[in-house]
Amino acid sequence: MAVRFVSTEIISSTDGLGHTETRQVDSEETREARRNNTGAGKSLHQQLEEQEEKKKEQYDATTKAIFSPGEALDAEDVAFFEDEERRK
Repeated sequence: MAVRFVSTEIISSTDGLGHTETRQVDSEETREARRNNTGAGKSLHQQLEEQEEKKKEQYDATTKAIFSPGEALDAEDVAFFEDEERRK
């Protein structure tokens, strides 16, 4: 995820000395940035730690699914295989 800074205000000067006038910019980009502000009030470090933790949880779940032992046979499966063995 790329972090982008979005301009929401333009500062200008009429006399060339001081920047006293500001004009608000409300573009589609700024509205979308406000809607997607998932890390409101959190430092960048905290946001990155949360993302890393989510990725680690996904990795652990995938790894567990891959390397977990297969399901055990239930009584119905055992009976079926015993019947097949007897037929031979």
